[in-house]
Amino acid sequence: MTDHTAGPLSFMAHMRRGLGRLRDAQGQVSAQVTLASSAQTAPLDRQITLAGPEHVTGLSTSQIKRLVPAPGSTDFAPNFFAAVEFSLPDLPWMFTPETPSPGPDGDPRLPPWLVLAVIEEGAGVRFTEPGADSNGRLQISTPAQVAQQLPPLDDFWAWAHVQCTADLTQKTAQEALDATPDLFRSRLICPRRLVPQTDYIACLLPAYRGGVEMGLGRVVGDTPHAPAWTGAETEVMLPVYYAWRFRTAQKGDFEDLVRRLTPVELAAGQVALNLSEPGDPRLPQGGGTMSGCVSKALWSGRRRKRMCDGTRIMQKPINRAWQRFSPPIGLRSRRKIVPMTRCATILSSPRRFGARGKSRPHPRRNHPKRGRQGAGFPS
Repeated sequence: MTDHTAGPLSFMAHMRRGLGRLRDAQGQVSAQVTLASSAQTAPLDRQITLAGPEHVTGLSTSQIKRLVPAPGSTDFAPNFFAAVEFSLPDLPWMFTPETPSPGPDGDPRLPPWLVLAVIEEGAGVRFTEPGADSNGRLQISTPAQVAQQLPPLDDFWAWAHVQCTADLTQKTAQEALDATPDLFRSRLICPRRLVPQTDYIACLLPAYRGGVEMGLGRVVGDTPHAPAWTGAETEVMLPVYYAWRFRTAQKGDFEDLVRRLTPVELAAGQVALNLSEPGDPRLPQGGGTMSGCVSKALWSGRRRKRMCDGTRIMQKPINRAWQRFSPPIGLRSRRKIVPMTRCATILSSPRRFGARGKSRPHPRRNHPKRGRQGAGFPS
């Protein structure tokens, strides 16, 4: 029984199956066959030419598994990329008339034989919908610019990949594909940055000149493996294998909100904290001072005078205004509070630093030894 449990998500730059893995730069495969009869045997060597983009007349819609965005959508985020997914994991490279070439990082690169282009509707763009048995037509001419409407083909190898959810730790990609083909899919992405509230046409186009000539019903020329466009043309006519329309929405998603944020430098200074009696073994012992950061707005004028005297924090008795509030949990003891704890208590007081309204005074409590002064913190 086949195990269809999905594993970790994996991506591959390209995939080829069957004889496609053996084709050379001319799209040919060397085959050797031995003919045998009762009397003799004879080896037979032949060059087999595989189908290339110049042999493709169209694309069946049954191969398309998912479209991003959905056809006819009117709220596609402009910071997303349009994409199309295919059921066959090797479809984008099935008819590529090239062999993988190593890039600067050493990884092999293989461009697809078809590309996804997102065309902005407007002046200079003429589009004819594909029929049931015929390709559509896309014509780009002045005032539209070919280089702006069509993606560059020299780096389109980076915008096609294979997605796999099969577990590849115990088997190779080919073995996993033979066992669970439904866990593989290929994807084409258009790298065009979209404009908010704009109408677009997403088109599947051939990437080679032979595919253009065959798709338009013309005679294939002598350079079928040349690029379909270079970006320097002023006018192009291309066949469209498949197309759908969509419209972008207004900006306002999470990425746009983050880009609107501007950094603000907080005005903060440093003050010295008294450590003559730290009261905690984790703090430096033996006296001295330690610098701490505090906002300039909270450390100026009358507040500075009340809160410190030189480098000794909280040396003066606490003002009776602080007695209106109960100390935080953990500070309700009548024992002596170390200077740093007093400072933290005052900084956490809502009354002192901007709380609105007046709090109800805390009732006084008589202390058997300290009398009325026992209410609140000891001086």
